[in-house]
Amino acid sequence: MTFTTPTTEANPTLLDLSRKFRITCPLLASLGENKEFELIAFRERLNSKHGGAKMKKLFACFLIAFLTLIGSAVAQRPIKMEPAVKLMKPTLNPPTNFEFKGKNPKNSEWGAEISSEEMQGIANSQTNWFVSNKGTIYKTQRNDIKKVVKKVKLSEIQGRLKGGHYNHFGDLDFYDGFLYVATTGEKPAPPIVIVFNENLEFEKYARFSDKQEGAGWVAIDPVTGYLHSSGPYRELFVYDRNFPKNSHDLTFIRKIFLNFKYGPTQEKEYAKIYNQGGAFSPHGIFYYVLDHNADENSLYTGVHAFLIQDGHAHEITIKGKNNKNKDVNFMNEKYDPDIGKWRNWEFEGITVWDRGIEGQIHVLQLHNEPGSEDDVHLFHYKVNNDY
Repeated sequence: MTFTTPTTEANPTLLDLSRKFRITCPLLASLGENKEFELIAFRERLNSKHGGAKMKKLFACFLIAFLTLIGSAVAQRPIKMEPAVKLMKPTLNPPTNFEFKGKNPKNSEWGAEISSEEMQGIANSQTNWFVSNKGTIYKTQRNDIKKVVKKVKLSEIQGRLKGGHYNHFGDLDFYDGFLYVATTGEKPAPPIVIVFNENLEFEKYARFSDKQEGAGWVAIDPVTGYLHSSGPYRELFVYDRNFPKNSHDLTFIRKIFLNFKYGPTQEKEYAKIYNQGGAFSPHGIFYYVLDHNADENSLYTGVHAFLIQDGHAHEITIKGKNNKNKDVNFMNEKYDPDIGKWRNWEFEGITVWDRGIEGQIHVLQLHNEPGSEDDVHLFHYKVNNDY
């Protein structure tokens, strides 16, 4: 809307506004009008001795009514929202084969700078790694994951988190300059996502939907820009990742049911499987980490890949050999998951980063060691086509 007025005194009065006051409003075209309005404010009557006061009130009422009409047009006119970042196109050529490229670091504690005790998550910004244990997030060097650049402790930001006591960082994801971290705590604290900037400075946090039980991981799909997480093993919860700093609730969008091709055939078997992490490739392939908590030769533990289209997620076949040199249809790994009541080996978080010969899919494996600091592997897989 453009307003055009002639030059007036420094402090214009209503009489000044009564001079030729032209208002050109393209918004009125959306209301079925397409004309220019000429507001002539009855100069002679405004100047009259007896009619001035009444006409001033009349003109003021007319002006208020007119501005109300314009406000209504603005409110009703659709607003075109542009994405904050350029969204990626979904793949038309998904991967069909994988190759295990080794472990590095391999079966070790991670040195004096990083505590590998209860290691949970991993992410990357293309220039740095980010890793988390239950209580600390570390930003590390691109070519030396054990070399810390900066870190932040959950205890340092506890005072900013309302609703309970939080004590567990989960898997994390980096997207568009920000680090998103799934975080849980002691009941009744609801699961939340905490957002940090690239320097690990706290930005904001928000609660997941009360329909979601727990939150072990979080990931953003670069095809839609939406944030994903899961409570149960077979459902993804989809959210708008954008929320103001003074709002502590994520906007829930929908659920996506995961159709496994290489998962258990009996529903009750899923109760023994943990979802440990999730990550998206640049073209929207969703990689999902499952960990069977009891079966030493599990047919389901490993990284499953899904194509998500039109609100449906279907597992795709990615052929290769597992650590027992057996032909498999997903990134399967066999290990002893428990020793009595203790967890032994378990897969944890995952990230996608094309690192050449090291591959694109990188997964943490934790070796729980009661009485000493846990050891950690970092698995590397290479896939073909649009990973």
